[in-house]
Order: sequence, then C-alpha cells, then structure tokens
Amino acid sequence: MVVDQGLPRVILVQDEEEDLEEEGVEEAVARERIFQGKTPVIPSEGLLLPLENGKSILILRGSELGPADNEMGFRFKYGKGEVRVMGPATPYPNGYVVLNDAAGNPITLEGGVPKSRAEYHYPLAP
Repeated sequence: MVVDQGLPRVILVQDEEEDLEEEGVEEAVARERIFQGKTPVIPSEGLLLPLENGKSILILRGSELGPADNEMGFRFKYGKGEVRVMGPATPYPNGYVVLNDAAGNPITLEGGVPKSRAEYHYPLAP
C-alpha cells in the first residue's frame, strides 16, 4: 500500500482473463436464450453482437420486448422501432439481426429503406 499525504491509495488488480471468461459465458448464455425465444439475462454493460459486416449491435439491459413471432429469436427496443435477433437459419449459421421502424417495416442500419432482404438481414459473426 502506498501512502500519499496520509491517505492510503489502494490499487486493485484483477485477473482480466477470469473476467473475460465470465463475460464470455454470460454472453453465450444470453445468445442461447435469445435464439430459443426466451428472455435473456443481458449483462449489466450490455450485450455486444458483432455482425459479419464489421459493425456491431449493442443490446442494453431493459430493452427486452419479447420473443419473435416464430419463437426462434427475441425482440428488443431500438429507438422508436425494434431490433430482432434471430437464431441460426439457412443461410445464416450464426443467426442474424433485423431492424424495424415504428411501423414494423424493415430498415437498414443507416435507417434507410432496403431494396432487398440482403439489405436488412445482417448476419451475426461467429
């Protein structure tokens, strides 16, 4: 312990490897529950879902809306609309994400109107 001007200063050292392992388990369990259409436990710092295009979607705790209609994914609040995270399906072996506006219409990550399914189905990275 180092003492500076009579006040103790404590340096807390944590094993980052253990923290990363625990976070990985929380994220894996959350993804599994999402893909089953069950309410996930979102980690306090959120659940980061990397996409194959190099971008990511951050799901925050408290944004849960409910299972997707087919119960193969889960819906989360996204601005005035929602983001739907879906489990593995052909041709998305790691699952995919769809963004919808307030009227339920699919939108692109930039908020535009997609011309094809490929423009609004965002494959999840492994």
